[in-house]
Amino acid sequence: MENNEVTKVEELKNENFDMALQIFDKANVSMDKLNNSLEIVGDITKSAGDIANIFVSIKEIDKDIKTIDAELEKFMKNADNSLEKFKTKSAIVEKQLDNFSDRLDTMLNKAMAINTASENQQEIELRTELLKQVKNWGDTMSSILTNLLAS
Repeated sequence: MENNEVTKVEELKNENFDMALQIFDKANVSMDKLNNSLEIVGDITKSAGDIANIFVSIKEIDKDIKTIDAELEKFMKNADNSLEKFKTKSAIVEKQLDNFSDRLDTMLNKAMAINTASENQQEIELRTELLKQVKNWGDTMSSILTNLLAS
């Protein structure tokens, strides 16, 4: 081979080598861009997973709110029923208290009508016993009312 041909072959080799380097450089740039794109896709996928988890959490919170709302509604109905029962029973209790108070007044009036100046031992004992009974019944009623109001 002549020198001229060798030079041409060398030039072709150099050109091919330069072209191959340019192709490899472009391939490296493309690979870097592909890696960046994959990282972005990974970030997007992670974000999509986070968003999906947020939606699941929102659905769970919504379900909890509906459960709480249903429980509150049930509580309110029970409270309304209890209030109605209380109103009904309170009217009955009020009448019973009035009757009891009237009976105590009657017993007290009878006890007070007994002559204290009498020397009759039976009358004194009867008056003492009636006053004790009025006091016991009054104490019992006070205890009942205290328990009723406390509950």
